Amino acid sequence: MKRSEQQLGTVFGEYFQTAEKTSPLNRMLYVDSKLWLPDDLLVKADKMTMANGLELRVPFLDHQLVEFAAGLPDHAKLNKGLGKPLLRKAMRRVLPDTIIDRPKKGFPVPLASWLRGPMRRFTRDHLLAKESACCNYLDRGAVTRIVEEHERGRTDRSEELWTLLVFELWYRQFITDSSRRRHAAA
Repeated sequence: MKRSEQQLGTVFGEYFQTAEKTSPLNRMLYVDSKLWLPDDLLVKADKMTMANGLELRVPFLDHQLVEFAAGLPDHAKLNKGLGKPLLRKAMRRVLPDTIIDRPKKGFPVPLASWLRGPMRRFTRDHLLAKESACCNYLDRGAVTRIVEEHERGRTDRSEELWTLLVFELWYRQFITDSSRRRHAAA
């Protein structure tokens, strides 16, 4: 067994074992309810709402509703590629069809417009600087092309740009600054 498989087993193993006699869908939902919701989604939502002075309520996580939904058959949870078919049916006369029939949608940030607008200079200054990790380790022409294509609005390159910015800032924090601290200490 590979080390990565052992690590996955350490994190997920007990949850999958607890739900081993259920369907694959229910196993995944169980693991999500034990790890992804409390350790990721709810933490982020809590931090974002508290940062803005808001109190968050998650009515669909009421324990009685969660227990009821857990006991439903798979086809009531996922049907023809759409989740929550029972909830969609119950809300059919309450909400417009455009809401009921749309695919699941998260809460995306307007990253594409930010990178073209208020973060444009920041992006250029960090990714295209002569000493940038992106230009030193990647093809400078390719990085420049991605930045310019996005700025011109020809195509949305926000995912690539965000990835490059994260790499650049990580590199500056943990490689460049760490190196400077070691040299200063010497």
